Amino acid sequence: EVTPELRERISALKNQRPMMRLIGGRVKNTVRENLVKRSLTRRNKFGARSSGFWGEAAEKVARTTPAVDSDSVTLSLNNPGIARAFGPVTIRPLTGVYLTIPAIAAAYNQRAYRVKGLFFAKTKKGTAFLAESTGSGSGVKAKLKIWYWLVPVAHQRQDRTILPNDQQMTAAALAGVDDYFARLQQIKGKSQ
Repeated sequence: EVTPELRERISALKNQRPMMRLIGGRVKNTVRENLVKRSLTRRNKFGARSSGFWGEAAEKVARTTPAVDSDSVTLSLNNPGIARAFGPVTIRPLTGVYLTIPAIAAAYNQRAYRVKGLFFAKTKKGTAFLAESTGSGSGVKAKLKIWYWLVPVAHQRQDRTILPNDQQMTAAALAGVDDYFARLQQIKGKSQ
């Protein structure tokens, strides 16, 4: 908790940048730890192997240097998946007409064009998919294995758990303040 005494001590500082650097480091580590935890606990649908998406996001955060000025810290999070922490996201294909949504575990983590033998088809209701023929027969009697559902747009709901919650972020920032004043005490103790 930020007490009035702590506020007074902080406002009395002539140069807050060193403290802001420590706050930034603590917040950065808290965000990175949250993403690492997510990478270890989130599983793909159908039990497919992980793409390592959240682990890569954690690595990017680890390589990020928080921007510090006289009274604030900014941590830039350059990963498209993190946007969902702040609100719903709409995804559209960058090229082509459809996004490919894996329908089976084998479809995860690979581009549809790299899977040999897939063909485009639609259900009677107009749902598009990519499939392979798995047996004899033709037309309605053909045996198909659907690899990907094809959609023109995907909507993902907001997910606040991608980043640490407000209490965790505040605790990290306060730990940075504590680090700063502990260092001041060490320096003061050495000079006496």
